[in-house]
Parts: sequence; structure tokens; C-alpha cells
Amino acid sequence: SAPMRHLLTKGSTHEQILKETSTVVITRGVYVPPAEMSTTTSKPLHLHITGKTKQAVEEAEKKIRDIMKGTTTPNKDTNALTDQVFVNLEGVEPEFNINGRLLGPKGQHLRHITTESGGAKVQLRGRDTTYPQPGENDALHIYISATTPQMLEKAKKLSNDLITSVHQQYTEFKQKRTTGVPLPMGGH
Repeated sequence: SAPMRHLLTKGSTHEQILKETSTVVITRGVYVPPAEMSTTTSKPLHLHITGKTKQAVEEAEKKIRDIMKGTTTPNKDTNALTDQVFVNLEGVEPEFNINGRLLGPKGQHLRHITTESGGAKVQLRGRDTTYPQPGENDALHIYISATTPQMLEKAKKLSNDLITSVHQQYTEFKQKRTTGVPLPMGGH
């Protein structure tokens, strides 16, 4: 149902599951109406769960099933700590693909931050992203949501490291365009 789909894909639901199970839940794919399932080439909407142990992932799956059955409802007050780390690169040439460099192959750079920080939820946001949030008019940034101050600080440090690496790659990209001499890509 539409209300259940909305509830299961909300960030606050994912943050509560993170807080209770130390797993990261990410919404993937696109919603495909049942009548179009046999003809679509799009990957259907699903939840991807990542955790440090099989037991944690199974616990998160159970919580999701309980929400689907209606035997539990997510708590609206997750007490999540949030912050933003701005990229501070404006007017970047489209050929540089800044979003792709920040995300990494299949989002691996942001998943790395999530894993290494102990479960902070990180998203690329801002007006220059492929999928800006409604009303989002901030400059390009990494949005971080964490359940502890330590998790938030670790995710901020890792985000800053990633942004520093992308700044270095952009400097090399501009030098290569100016001189025409290929430079090694380095970084991630």
C-alpha cells in the first residue's frame, strides 16, 4: 500500500532501525505499479540492509516485517544528530562528474563512511545533486545523520577526507585541461 511504502522508505524509519539494530537501511530502485511489473526494465523498489553481523541484519529484517504487519510502528522521535559537510566547489565542469566522484562506484564512498563511522546515515544533497530533496536549495553537501556524537564526528571526518580528495582530483583535472598533459587520477 502507498502509506506502508511511504513509511518504510522514510529516513526517520531507517534512522530508528539504525539506532535499534546498528544496521543501515537504504531505499533502492523505483516504485513500479503491480500492473507494470512484467514489462518494466527498472529495478523495483526495495530496502537494502547492511550490518556488521548476520544477527543484526536479521534483527533489522524482523523490525521491517513487524512494521509491515502493523505489529509495531516507528517512533517519530529518533533523537538523531545531524550535520552537513559542504563540498565548496562551484561552477565545476560537467565532465568532471563531481557527484559521481563523491558517491564512488555504486555509492561505495558513502557506504564506506557509513560502515567506518559505525552506522551514520550519509547522503549527497543540495541543488546540484541528481535527486535534490524537496525544497533543497543549499549548495552541494554531504548530509549526515547519526545516533551518537562519536558516530557523527567520525562520519564528518571521513566526509571531509573524501571532499579533500575530490578537491585534489579537481585541481588535477583543471591542470590537465590547461596543459593537455595527462595526470594520474590518484585518490579514490
